[in-house]
Amino acid sequence: MRNYLDYAENQATELGYEMDGVRVYYAAYPENDGSENAGNSTIFMVPTGDSFTNKNGEFLRPDSYGSGDIPGADGLNRGHDGMPPGQGYPD
Repeated sequence: MRNYLDYAENQATELGYEMDGVRVYYAAYPENDGSENAGNSTIFMVPTGDSFTNKNGEFLRPDSYGSGDIPGADGLNRGHDGMPPGQGYPD
């Protein structure tokens, strides 16, 4: 877990974000996935944070709902950087 958090924080910085946590998603693999995971449930984590700057160069503050998922950041699924199942991520 610590290794993933360190990795995610470094990646967030490279992407221009300040990581402030992780969001845990509950998901299911499609029934017709074709893999050994078809139809199974899973959870995966995605780093969250705020961009260092917006279009005007001002620091962005989180809104009352918390920070969003960091676009382009690698999630953690099945104990490694597996792709999250299905569509609609991130919301």
